[in-house]
Amino acid sequence: MRVITGKYRGLRLISPEGDSIRPTSDRIKETLFNILQKYNIEGNVLDLFAGSGSLGIEALSRGAERVVFADSNSDSCRLIRTNLDKLKITNEAVLLQVDYLYAVKKLAAEGQSFDIILADPPYNSMYEQKLLDAIAEYDILKEDGILVIEHDSGIMLGNNKFDMDLRKCGNTSLSFFQKR
Repeated sequence: MRVITGKYRGLRLISPEGDSIRPTSDRIKETLFNILQKYNIEGNVLDLFAGSGSLGIEALSRGAERVVFADSNSDSCRLIRTNLDKLKITNEAVLLQVDYLYAVKKLAAEGQSFDIILADPPYNSMYEQKLLDAIAEYDILKEDGILVIEHDSGIMLGNNKFDMDLRKCGNTSLSFFQKR
């Protein structure tokens, strides 16, 4: 696992042990960020189901101002903290050890909104649609922001508050959502 480009380009991140944390592959991560180039990566980013922190760290490397990492798994949070410490980027990051729904509600209650929201829930967990609906309900995506959900290609997502662009990468799909 590595940072693909930006100021931390080529640096290796600490990889998770075992298979309880499933990081986004470098190929999918590169596809994702190539598509995101036309959006404001320099703003605030939310990394839900953050796992190893790889997606949020890639965003920081590419110029994100601040990233909020949220994951309910204590092993994931330790791994994220280790990777942030390794790159000495703890000042640009906030780490929340909470589940995705609590994170969305908490951030909305604090009046926070994001230019980019990245979500990589466990495949076939049924969190994908619930997450999309929560983002719509709690309105934490900025007007010109983008929400990206990585998911199994067999799942179709949708919400009438968002336009969607789907990109399939084999068994993985990236669904990009923008407010209508």
